[in-house]
Amino acid sequence: MKSPEPLHNQQKTAETKPLTPLQLADCKTGFSGGAAGMICAPPSGGHVRIVGDDRHSYCYHVMSRTAGGDYLFGDQEKEAFLRIMWRMARFSGIKILTYCLMDNHFHLLIRVPSRVKFNAKFEAYESQGRPDERPSQTKQQGEERLIEHLRTLYSKAYISQLRAELAHMRANGMERYADEQLTKYKERFCNLEKFVKELKERYSRWYNKTHGRRGALWMGRYKSVLVESTNKTAEHETGEDFTALHAIAAYIDLNPVRAGIVSDPKDYRWCGYAAALAGSKRCRYGLCEVMRVAQTSWKKNAHRYRLWLIEDAAVTNDNAKSQLENERAREGKISPAELLRHKIKYFTDGVAIGGKSFINNQFRTHRKKFGKKRKQGAKAITSAGQPAESPSKLYSLRGFRGTS
Repeated sequence: MKSPEPLHNQQKTAETKPLTPLQLADCKTGFSGGAAGMICAPPSGGHVRIVGDDRHSYCYHVMSRTAGGDYLFGDQEKEAFLRIMWRMARFSGIKILTYCLMDNHFHLLIRVPSRVKFNAKFEAYESQGRPDERPSQTKQQGEERLIEHLRTLYSKAYISQLRAELAHMRANGMERYADEQLTKYKERFCNLEKFVKELKERYSRWYNKTHGRRGALWMGRYKSVLVESTNKTAEHETGEDFTALHAIAAYIDLNPVRAGIVSDPKDYRWCGYAAALAGSKRCRYGLCEVMRVAQTSWKKNAHRYRLWLIEDAAVTNDNAKSQLENERAREGKISPAELLRHKIKYFTDGVAIGGKSFINNQFRTHRKKFGKKRKQGAKAITSAGQPAESPSKLYSLRGFRGTS
C-alpha cells in the first residue's frame, strides 16, 4: 500500500492556476469569488485601519465617498452634514480639528480623546483631598451627569423615557441590567468607529428622507489614517515647525483648490479654514491645536496657518507662487508643501503618518499584521527624485494586512 504524501506535498499538489476570464464565463453556476479568478478569495474587511487604545488620545484623517461617487451634496446638504457632525462630535467627545465637505465626499481631521479619562466624570469617585482633584462623586451623581450629557443628542421625551425605564428596572431588582444599558452609551464615547458610523447613518437617514430616496448613500465603509500628533517626535526629527498634523490639515483645507473650485481656500465655505476666518470658534480652536498654540490665540497665529496653505498651493498655482514670494523666502529648500504634492496618496492609502520612531512603534505594536519578511515599518515620504532620507523626514506606514 502506497504511503500517503506528506502534508506539504499535498498542499503543493492542490495549488492551481486561477481561472481564465473565458473559463469563468463557462461556470454553470455563475462566479462570485474574488479577483484574479480565485474562487476562494482572501477575506476582506475593506480599508484597513489602525486604532489607538482607550487610555490615550489619537488623531485621525477620516474620509468617505458617496455610492458611485455621485455628486449629491449642494449647500443645503453640506450645511445639514455640518450640523449633524458637530452634534455627534459633542456627544461622542470627539474634537474636530478641521474638515472639508465636497460634492461627493468629505474629509475630517479629528482628535479622539482617552475614553478612560472622558468616562471618568460619569463614574463614582472618591477624592483624596488634594487641591488638584475634583470633589468626590457618588454613583448616582455620575449617572446624573451621564444622562445630562445624553441631552446633547437626544430629545427631552427620550431622556424622560430613559429615566422611567431605569427607575423601573431598579425597582424590580434589575440594577445590573440598568447599569449595562448605561454602559452601552459610554462605549460610544471617544470611539472612532462608532462616531463615523453613526455620523454617516444619521446623515443618510436625513438625506434619504428629505430627498425621497432609498438605499445606501455611502460607498462602503470609511477610510481612516492614524496621524502623529505629538510635539516631541516631529520637532526633533524635522528641526522645523512642520508636522504630520500640519500636513494633513493643509491637505484637507486645500481640497477645493486642487479640485479647481476656488483659487484660495478662504473662499470655500465648506472647509475648516474658511469657517475659522469667518469667526467659528470651534474651527479656530481646532486649527490652533494643529499649530500647537493656545486655543484663544487664533488672531495672533492665523497667518502661520495661512502661510502653510499658500506654500502648499504655490506648488501648482502661479498666483499663489507670486503671493508666496512676497510673504516668505524659500531659500531654495524642498518645502513640506512640495513633498505633500508628490505623495498625496499617503494621506489616503496608508494607515499612519508621522515621524520615523512613531511609525516604527506602530509597526512593532501591530507586527503580526504585516508580512513576515518586513524588517521595519517606516517608509519615507519623499518628493520625486529625492533621496529616501528626506530633510522633512515624514514617514508612512503601508502594507497593513489586518482586518478593519
